[in-house]
Amino acid sequence: MEAAQRHRVLVVDDHLDIVNAMCTLLDALGHDTHALTRGGEVLATVESFRPTLVILDIGLPDVSGYELARMLRARGHTGRLVALSGWGAPADRQRALEAGFDEFLVKPIDADIVQEVLARVG
Repeated sequence: MEAAQRHRVLVVDDHLDIVNAMCTLLDALGHDTHALTRGGEVLATVESFRPTLVILDIGLPDVSGYELARMLRARGHTGRLVALSGWGAPADRQRALEAGFDEFLVKPIDADIVQEVLARVG
């Protein structure tokens, strides 16, 4: 399967299975991916990899995804930020939007939802 538009996607989650599954799907769809399992590497990786989409787990062990989103936006990152969480209450979604995320997805995510997110990337 080939992507209509090729994107550079950074996937960040402390669960290696999730990162691997997401990157496998994105690679199969024709996108360039980079995976991280710790938040401490996100800022430097965004600067060097220049992703058009960052899929970022909220509950990282070393730094919160909310804080990373705020830092990325403060540094001028204009790419799409998608929060990934096991929690999906309205307050969680609102907090993510206030931190600078464009979208909020609840785990587990299926392939159709990933493709819908990719279709919205500018």
